[in-house]
Amino acid sequence: MGPPVNLTVRETSAILKCITKMVYFLITTGRLKAINLSVRKTRIKLQDLVLIY
Repeated sequence: MGPPVNLTVRETSAILKCITKMVYFLITTGRLKAINLSVRKTRIKLQDLVLIY
């Protein structure tokens, strides 16, 4: 197993086939775990994305 893959909000929204606001909603409601590297750098681990399905 390789290193964890971190996705941007835009990449996550493309995978989920939704708008970026929905991804932020999932993050704020706690359904999706995210890491804030700075104000404009939010990353989602691919491993955590798989868990919401």
